[in-house]
Formats: sequence, C-alpha cells, structure tokens
Amino acid sequence: MRICLVLAVATAALQAADIKGTVVENQTGHPVARVAVTLESVPGGSGLRRSARTNLNGFFEFPTLPAGVYLLTAARTGFATLQYGQKQWKSAGMPVTVAENDSAALNIRLPRYGAIAGTVLDENDVGLPDHDVIAYRNTQPPRPAARARSDDRGVFRISGLEPGSYLVRTAGKQYEDISYLPTFGKESETVSQAFPVEVEMDQQVDRADVRPVTGRLFMLTVEAITVPANPSEPLPVTMTLASELGRETVQGNVHRFGPMPAGEYELFSQAPLDRRPGFQGDYRKVNLNQDTSIKFVLHEEPDVLFTFEGTSVQTGNPGSIKVLARRNDLAGPGSEQVLKLENNRAHLSAGPWQLALVPDSTFYVSGFSGQRNQSSGNGRADGWNDFTGGVGVRFTLSGSPGAIHGTVKSGADPVVGAPVFVESVDLEPARRVTQMFITRTDVHGQYRFSGLAPGNYRVLSSFEYLTVDSTTMAQTAAKSVVVENTHDIQQDLDLFVLP
Repeated sequence: MRICLVLAVATAALQAADIKGTVVENQTGHPVARVAVTLESVPGGSGLRRSARTNLNGFFEFPTLPAGVYLLTAARTGFATLQYGQKQWKSAGMPVTVAENDSAALNIRLPRYGAIAGTVLDENDVGLPDHDVIAYRNTQPPRPAARARSDDRGVFRISGLEPGSYLVRTAGKQYEDISYLPTFGKESETVSQAFPVEVEMDQQVDRADVRPVTGRLFMLTVEAITVPANPSEPLPVTMTLASELGRETVQGNVHRFGPMPAGEYELFSQAPLDRRPGFQGDYRKVNLNQDTSIKFVLHEEPDVLFTFEGTSVQTGNPGSIKVLARRNDLAGPGSEQVLKLENNRAHLSAGPWQLALVPDSTFYVSGFSGQRNQSSGNGRADGWNDFTGGVGVRFTLSGSPGAIHGTVKSGADPVVGAPVFVESVDLEPARRVTQMFITRTDVHGQYRFSGLAPGNYRVLSSFEYLTVDSTTMAQTAAKSVVVENTHDIQQDLDLFVLP
C-alpha cells in the first residue's frame, strides 16, 4: 500500500507543470532579490493562488502546478508593480499557459517609478534651503501625490511617481526677513497658469525649477474646547484644514496652521464624547486675509439614522448592507470608509459628506434622500450622494438588477484571461463608486458582470490597457449596451488591439 502511494505521488509530480523565471531591473538588467511574485489562475481555472520571493539571483519558481492558464504579478518596494507580459505601463499582463509536464521560463523586467527634480530659486537664482515642494496630480482639483524638501542648495527630488501629468508647487515659507507664497512651476500662483510636467516610467524629469513669489503669509490659530470641559483630562481633538490644494490633519486641542496665503479654507474639528459612543465636533468656513485666531466649543453630533427600503431588504439580510462615506470639501473627495452601523445608526462628524452603498450583485440603489438632500446629479442614486447634515438618510434598493455577459474573441477563437472593462455612462466619473468594472475572461473566453443598475454602459476588452477612463472608452469605440431590470444582456466582443 505504501509503495502504491509513493508511486501515485511520483506520477502526479511527473505530470505537473512548472513556471519559473528571473526578475531583473529594467534599466540595468541586474537581478532583483526579494521580489514578491504572485501566481493565480484565471477565472474558471483551478482557483490556485501561490506566492514566492526571488532569491539573491532574482530567481523564482512555482513547481508542481496543475495544467492551466495563470497570471503573474511582481512587486518590490522602490519599483513599480508589474504584471508579466505588459507591453507598456498602461497595458494589462498576458496570461501564461502550461500543459501537463510543461515548463515555462519567464524573464520579468521590473521598472522603477518616475521622479521630478529641480531647484527652488530666489529672485537672484540662488537656491532656497528647507523649502517644501509638492507634486500634484494634474486633475481638477489637483491631488497631492508626493512631496520633498529642498537641501542646503535648494535642490529637491520627488520620487515614486506613476507615469502621468503633474504640477509642481512650493509650500509657503517664512524666512527671517522675507516670506514666499505657495507657487507653481514657472512662477504661477494659480492652477490655470501652472506648467505641467510629464512623468514617464524609469525616467527623471530634471530642471523642474520653481521661483516662489514673495508676498504676505498668515497664521490661523485654532483652539477647540471639548464638552464637558475637563482641563485635567482633555479629550483628544483631530483638526483638519482643507483648501483647494489639499488637507492638513493634526492632533491636539490647540494648533497654529501656517504660514498660509490668503484664501478660502474649511476647518473640521472632531473629538470623542466623554464616556459614551459618538462624536463632538464643529465645521467652519474660513476666509483668511490676516492672522486669525478662532476659539470654539465642540458640540455633540446627533447619530444619523439609516433607513433601507426595497424588496431586497425584505427578503435578504439588511445587516449585510455596507454604507460608504467620504468627506467632500475644497480639496475634493476624501478617502472612503465603511460606516459602522449599530441598530442602523452611525456616527458622522460635522461637515459635508458623500454617502453610497458597497456594490452588490443582488441589488442596486434606486433612490436616495437625506434631510436636506435628494438624489444628486441626474437622479441616479447608485453613486456618491451629497449629505450636508441631518439625522436621517434613506436608501431605496431594488432587487432586480441587470447583467452583461458574453465571449471575447480574436478572429474565431475565444481569448482566455482577457481584461474586460464596463463603464456606467450615466454616472459622471466624480460620482462613481466604482470608476470602472473590471474582470478577465475565464478558460472559455467568457465574462460576466452582474448587479448592474438599469442604464447605459460601454464595454471593452483589450490587453492594451491595465485600466481605462472615459476618454479611452470613447476612442476605442467600445460597445454600447442598455441594461434593463432583470435582463441579462449578451454582448460578445472582439479583442481590441491598437494599430
């Protein structure tokens, strides 16, 4: 019996597939050690997922694999995460197919992120030391991506940047005898006149010099008093100051923000309640045009009651519904969080918010209302909805979502592991909970998207893109699909290839 078992194991090992390879630095070809390499089968395959790390010679191996189609991803700190088979940075990885007794040897070239370097210069082109410099994504509003500080010669280098368009801006700086306003590259105080910098993978953009403009800067001193006031045991306060170019969050009951230029700001203050759940807080708009001091008493924020209506709630499990929330201030939408509901109530601190539900394949959001807010935008409620305060929020759910399915082909052959993208045309990008629905075709070249709200969609399949946006969907002539309640629309696709 033992001999038979050994023979069976040996036979299985002989029939197993093997994927191995080497990871090297893209520019130099040097082996890269300690790279995390992840292998997973395409949908409909074995469901296998394994991880390994390269050795000192950059070598990795996944032995004794079942025959199938696999996707490989390589990642290490300081490098860009890469899918095997990517043609370029924006491309999707290509699947690797291995049969029984087959062996695949791969070479993965790991690129580094881009960087921006330059000098902060004064009126006489002399470097300014210890000056903070921020790289913003060139969006509306601009989003902070990374920052650095100039050295003793005024030289700065901002690293770890993904390819794309950026704006470089200095922070306000007060020296002993002069102050400099926050200034974009090419001496502009406004976003509209800022000079964009194009960053590429493995490249450093040099001479992105900035000459800050001189001017007046101001300080904003904020003191928050918690309730009940207890000087011996003050409650911890979190303050956030937001402007059109970012946020600054600090801890403490008293803080001096600045030096800052004149302009419009939003101030959020939040602290826990004394010995019970909930928040106390305050929200204010500040028009800063001089040194300003603000002293205020935080007030208790009432809990927000969430009501869910619809057939999917009556027949399903209301506790499985997850509510998303994010700040919406001058800096744009903040990071999202899942609210913790207790008896359908949640704690929200003061200020404007946006609310949505986590997408689910069994329902879609058909209605939203708050105390002072109805459905946002064009009436679609399955995106982010504005909520500026109140004690009640109502979501209406429908248990009859639609779906899209089909087969991706190249000529007459189905394509395995091909990325498929679906865009909700009716929702503007700023309101989408999921910017783009993404999946890959299974071992039969088939794909499926379920849980879709009724409306207009565009569908595309291509290895040319890792992610896509609305412009790409329009330029590639993606297929238009109208989704209706309960309908499962078949939309076969031809694999798109750039000419």
